[in-house]
Parts: sequence; structure tokens; C-alpha cells
Amino acid sequence: ATDSVALHHQKPLAPEQHELLTMRSTLMPGVPRAFPFSFTCLAPGRSHESAYVDVPNDPRTRDDRSVIRFDLGIIQCGGQGDAIMLSDNTRLSRTGDVWSAQPTGVTANLIAATDAMAPFFGALNDESVGYDQIATFNSRLGFPRVRLQSSAQTATFTHNGARYAQTGLVGAPAYAAADTLTVTGLLLDGGVATFFDGGAAVVTVPAPVPLPAPAQLFGPRASLATPIQLPDGTFDVLYVSLGAPSQRGGEGGLFRTVPASAMALDAGIRSAPLLDAEALRALASWGLDAGTVYIAAYRQVEVDGFFTQTDGGRRPVPVQAGRMVQVAVPDLAP
Repeated sequence: ATDSVALHHQKPLAPEQHELLTMRSTLMPGVPRAFPFSFTCLAPGRSHESAYVDVPNDPRTRDDRSVIRFDLGIIQCGGQGDAIMLSDNTRLSRTGDVWSAQPTGVTANLIAATDAMAPFFGALNDESVGYDQIATFNSRLGFPRVRLQSSAQTATFTHNGARYAQTGLVGAPAYAAADTLTVTGLLLDGGVATFFDGGAAVVTVPAPVPLPAPAQLFGPRASLATPIQLPDGTFDVLYVSLGAPSQRGGEGGLFRTVPASAMALDAGIRSAPLLDAEALRALASWGLDAGTVYIAAYRQVEVDGFFTQTDGGRRPVPVQAGRMVQVAVPDLAP
């Protein structure tokens, strides 16, 4: 028999914190079943609640109704790719065991996701966030313009009513070997905006050193589980991003942010796999086939002065100076 199964929190949650879960499974006598489910998070936060599942006409017990208690675990939304970022970007490719690199270019991003995007994001754990069915990565309005500047590049982002559009970048690296990212909030007339405390809306972040050569950057190749190896003390976080067209429409994917302090340390080298086991399982279950993975070492600081929440509270956003490579996933195969 096939039954709809309702899930309820053990204790009530505020409406804005409620996660809607729907389950459906075929129940067979004596056969344990896993209940696949989808969820929509309506507000940032975590739920560690215990839960009950009411099973009508449970064939395993021949009772009119069974109540099964289990731990809901962690369902977390938020972490919707917010960033103020300027980075080098180098495309790598491999023939046999020999890596080659195209000329280094630049990439930049400025976004604080809108409330309408929140239901399409969910955290897999403290490091990895998945998303699905994203048609467009829209951003809430902060300062009307924001300038990202290094010794080699100047990009101005202007909010167009839906997202920030960039002008000014040229086809060259983002940084010199030693450099600094300066981010400035601007008014429409070009004047420098101010933060909540009245100070100038200017933030600086030192750029990390250039990335190691591919033979040192990558550990033994294992596709999306390949270890990434970086010298200790040269970066704050490892960032991994990939996306692909979703079977459900729009784009799906995930991004992973691993603090340097959370990576394994051996002989002065920090290492971590591109994706952890949870992220690998999630990609497989979603049916996403990403062709390219983006890997970056960032220096970053979190700043809560560029954007506000809908309720008026401050919204922390990482300001990131980076060195990035992009690699076709097949080139990471053993």
C-alpha cells in the first residue's frame, strides 16, 4: 500500500521558521523504508527538533495508526551565495599527467540574495550549501553603486532594479603578485557612502599569494573528491563552486566554503577534498552533472555595512580577494 505520511515537529515553531516537508513512500510489512523528502526553508536557521511520523493503517503492526518518533536532524537555509568578490581566474586543462593553463583573467561578483531566493537554498552542513531551480541570481539593494579596485582592475557595480551589473573589468588578472582589494560603497552622484557608524564605506582586504602550480595544488586525482592543497597561512578560506542546468528547471548546484583552520595540516600544507561526502551524495541525488568546477583561495572579512535585511537588521556579507582556477571535472578523474 502507498500512504501519504505527515511529519510534524515535536514542539511548535513560529510560522516564519516552519519547514514544510512532504513524504511519500511504499510501506511493506517487515521491510524498513527510507522516506525521500523535499523541503522548503522559509527563513534562515536550524532545526534540531525531534519529530513524529503518523502512519495510517501501518501494515507492519496491523494497527489503525502507528506513530514513529525520530530525529529530524538539521535543516538549514540561508547562505545564499552572498559575496563581494574580486578574483583572478585561470582555466586549467590536463593531457595525460601534464597540466596547462590559459592566460589568467578576472572574475567578480556582488550579491546579497533577495528573500524570494531563500526557498531555493539549503545547507547540507556547515560548509556546503546547495541550490536548485534558480532562474536568475538577483540581489537586494545595498548601496546603489559599489567599486571593487586593485592595482590592476577597477569594477563598478550598479544596481539595476534586480541585481548588480558590472562595468570596467578588462581581460587581465585581478591582482599583481602582491596586491590589495579596496571596496567602496558609492552614492549615485559618485560620492563615497557611509556605514551605519558614520565612517566611510571603505573596506580593504589583502590579496592572497598566487596559487601553487597544478601539480602541487591537486592531490591524487579523485574527480570531485580530489584533495586541494594550499600553503598554510596564505589564505582564509577554500571556496568551491559548481552548477549545472537542473532537471527541475533553472540552475542547480552548490558551493562549499572551508575555513583554512578546518583543513587538515601536514608539513605546512592545508588540504581538504573538493566536495565532502554529503555534497557528493547530494549532487548524485539531484541528478546534476556539472562540467566545470571553480576553486579559489580567498582572503576575506565579513562586513555588515553594505546590506540590510528586509526587517532592517544588518546583513553580514563576506568581502573576498581571491585566486581562482576553473577545471573541467573529467580532468580530475584518476
